[in-house]
Amino acid sequence: MAVKPGNRVLIRSANNPAMIACWLAATKAGAVVVNTMPMLRAGELTKIVDKAETGLALCDTRILDELVACAKTSRFLKSVVGFDGTANHDAELDRLALNKPLHLAMARTVAASDLRHFRSVRQHYQAYHDPSNVLRLD
Repeated sequence: MAVKPGNRVLIRSANNPAMIACWLAATKAGAVVVNTMPMLRAGELTKIVDKAETGLALCDTRILDELVACAKTSRFLKSVVGFDGTANHDAELDRLALNKPLHLAMARTVAASDLRHFRSVRQHYQAYHDPSNVLRLD
């Protein structure tokens, strides 16, 4: 299960600490996270997975069935990994995480040209909203 910057990772879970840990880990690896609601059915999940071209899904094991059914019909979803949304830490992702180091390097995801573009947009925005640049008609 290798996640590279720019990969899309679907996370399916209720709001719980394990889901947040998955989101933070995927984001730190540079992935684009696609969160879904736990009540979605396989057909609805397939549309989301195929639209986002998601290859990996992380899912709370308590609601894994619909995502496994989605993976069987999806053109893109190749791997579904379960995590324990309770405090038991008894799922595939939990076991993998317990064997990893605590400190990982942050993925480089923003290019210098993106930062230059952001600065340019910010300067135009500030100039537009500067009160001294208001055209006075009196």
